[in-house]
Amino acid sequence: MEKPETLKIPAPGVESAGVIPDGLSSSLAGLEATSQRLGVSAHNLANLTTQGVHPLRSQQMEDARGLPRVRAQRTRQPESVDLARERVDQLRAGTDFLASLRALDMQLELLGSLVDLRG
Repeated sequence: MEKPETLKIPAPGVESAGVIPDGLSSSLAGLEATSQRLGVSAHNLANLTTQGVHPLRSQQMEDARGLPRVRAQRTRQPESVDLARERVDQLRAGTDFLASLRALDMQLELLGSLVDLRG
């Protein structure tokens, strides 16, 4: 049986080794992961009428530090792009993006409060 092709999506360039607080790293990684999921869906929609297309499927997981990462894989067999599936994937990614954005906003607000306390 043929193994499906795996596309490597680069991880966000956010490191939490004392440079950026963990909450910020997590929020930024969440934004990047949901952006990548939307990119996978956009790729599929762009190939809506392409004959013999192998749509991409995104899988979100955690890396060793617990930050979200996305892996995209092509389907094993050519198939039609499912508009309903793509719409649901987009809605879920959009909701996750807003949640990560709100978490980032809260982290920045807390950092601002800490700076005010020290200043």
